[in-house]
Amino acid sequence: LGVLDLFVEAGLADSKSEARRLIQQGGASVNGAKVVDEAAVVDASMLLEGAVTLRAGKKRICRVVAG
Repeated sequence: LGVLDLFVEAGLADSKSEARRLIQQGGASVNGAKVVDEAAVVDASMLLEGAVTLRAGKKRICRVVAG
């Protein structure tokens, strides 16, 4: 799943454009690692205990559980 789609589906961004701006400004991270490429893909190898932690800025955090 693309990182832009994941941020939109998790509700951390209203649109792909907003998610793209968030990444370009350095405010997006997956499992604590800053996202630098907007074409990045989140796959099963990134799961920690069956979930991925997304962060938009300092205060908006979402844990996505694979099911």
